[in-house]
Amino acid sequence: MAEVETLTALIDFYGLKKEGKVVLNDTIPTMVVNKSKVEGVMPILSHLKSKSDKILGTSNLEKALVRQWIQFQFGCLDLSDKKDTDLQFRKLNENLSNKSFLGGENLTAADVLLFHGIHEVFSEMTFQDKDKFVHLSRWFRNVQQDPKLRRGKPVVAFSRSKLY
Repeated sequence: MAEVETLTALIDFYGLKKEGKVVLNDTIPTMVVNKSKVEGVMPILSHLKSKSDKILGTSNLEKALVRQWIQFQFGCLDLSDKKDTDLQFRKLNENLSNKSFLGGENLTAADVLLFHGIHEVFSEMTFQDKDKFVHLSRWFRNVQQDPKLRRGKPVVAFSRSKLY
């Protein structure tokens, strides 16, 4: 179900609602396009890329990184286990230590999908927990500033002064 919500958020952000609606079909996200079904996260994103070129990155390196982080989110990121979540957030934090976005210097589908995928968990974290992931918090703070991307989700607060 989370895949459907994040893909719908991505479609809204890039203004691609006319392409179709994402629904769950036997636990697989599916989009009906011109009376044919496109099943799975990556096939849906590949279809959307044909309508919006920058969605999966521009350079070959950026495209590879975007695909890697999308696979990471839907294949490895388990937000139900706190220990596993911390480990995965450390990997994300390390990756973001020298760049602004997951794929490099431009906002891509990987950023939009991950933002919507981790928003609930991030909003429940304490200031101390968020401070453990400095680069991930910086990325999150930056991405959430776009109201169109946020889609009505509340802005997550970050501590500006360390009081602890």
